[in-house]
Amino acid sequence: MTISNFKLVELASKYHVALLLHNIINVEDLQTNKLKVFMNLILHFTIPDSSGAHFVAFVVRDKNAFYMDSFGTYPLHEVVQYCSKHNIRLAYNARVIQDLSSTSCGIYCFEFLKYIGNSGNLFKKASEFLDVFSMD
Repeated sequence: MTISNFKLVELASKYHVALLLHNIINVEDLQTNKLKVFMNLILHFTIPDSSGAHFVAFVVRDKNAFYMDSFGTYPLHEVVQYCSKHNIRLAYNARVIQDLSSTSCGIYCFEFLKYIGNSGNLFKKASEFLDVFSMD
């Protein structure tokens, strides 16, 4: 199921998921955002050599960050640069939890942010979320 930026923002509001700037951010605009000790982001970017786009989740708590891509890819260059610039420890998932032909990446991001919530150990909660999905 493909989901729009607007629907993701609406879901975040309905379920009290605090998104930075109450919006979806294009990954190219990440560098212009000032560091906050608490950030929930859904980043949007166009897939090169494709007509498609993709969503990923990026969470910052103090000097720790987690990058969740439902395709299990290495963090985008812009995210790595942002973390390096602000001296943030970055972790990410390498597990594929979404079928490569699926268009549900926005839903995975939303559910990840909803699960992470506002408290608890970021890395532990991210691991718990990913453990729900089988490795087959």
